[in-house]
Amino acid sequence: LIWDIANLWQMGEVPSLETYERLKPLISLVHVKGGRWDESGGSLRWASRLADASWPVNLILDAVAQDGVVDTICLNPSHGEQNNGYRASLDDFENDLNFLRTHLNNRI
Repeated sequence: LIWDIANLWQMGEVPSLETYERLKPLISLVHVKGGRWDESGGSLRWASRLADASWPVNLILDAVAQDGVVDTICLNPSHGEQNNGYRASLDDFENDLNFLRTHLNNRI
């Protein structure tokens, strides 16, 4: 299973550790991107960098790294409406890549 966290979110499953735990035995690749929910919480609405995402990026990726579930993480531009300066540019991608490198510190 390729767990595309934001795609599953778009389908109504808010990213959480509980979701990760349910899917963990099936996961062979984790696919990440930013995204922010609207004011009501829950639904993916706005595109964003990973560092600005509403979903618990660090918490979930820490669990993935600690459990050794994957050795690779796929990174793509965020889904959602454009807002707050995010434009899915090369600068935004580099920011996301640096965020992952810094946070995971070569653990994956």
